[in-house]
Amino acid sequence: MGDHGLRFGWLAEDPIGERDISNPMLMISVPRFLRYDTEMMANLQHNSGQLLTHFDTHATFVDIVETFSRKEPSNFSQTVHKLDLKGSSLLRPLPDEPRSCKTLPIPPQYCICETAKEQLNVTDQHAAIGRAVPAFLNELLTKHQYDDLCAELQLDKLMKLIRIEGSAEVYEVTVRLRPGGGIFHTFVMGTDGEYSVIVPDVPRLNKYGNKGFCINKQELWPFCFCKKYLPKA
Repeated sequence: MGDHGLRFGWLAEDPIGERDISNPMLMISVPRFLRYDTEMMANLQHNSGQLLTHFDTHATFVDIVETFSRKEPSNFSQTVHKLDLKGSSLLRPLPDEPRSCKTLPIPPQYCICETAKEQLNVTDQHAAIGRAVPAFLNELLTKHQYDDLCAELQLDKLMKLIRIEGSAEVYEVTVRLRPGGGIFHTFVMGTDGEYSVIVPDVPRLNKYGNKGFCINKQELWPFCFCKKYLPKA
């Protein structure tokens, strides 16, 4: 079970790689003594082709613990609804409703559903959209009081700009920032020069080495370029 796909390297910048980042592999090996249960095996086979989340993985773990701790025979023909769970067990039929990023708890940055998009030719007029990304990351570093150790990030290049059709002014952007040359992918919304990042996670698509090790918070290393590595004036 993985929590994400390949995040670094040229493949992460490829359209297939971009989907793979948010589509981790999940393999299930059913114990031999359970493979006779044709209902459960059929459910697993069918559900393997559905849009799933790790909330469903969690619900499956709960189902395993609760079902096999009872002495009565198991029945996997019905969906079990639990108000305290956001997912559904993969051992059972999934709820009979559309499964999409809108109906499931999947944030837009992790959605692999195909939506209508328009790739734009990047011009200087789009720079404000790209600058929303370093502004967001600088604010994040300041919030954790690391702005004295980490260099201020600036837009180096707006590498890719895609407008999400049928929505408000929402853009899927890939930017390269300086210093450090970090490449990031996220979603930005706004108009008339006022833009902001609308998702809490901003994945980095290339390696960052040890340039952020001057701070203690490991999850912020991809965003921090320690000032001590800046060229001396």
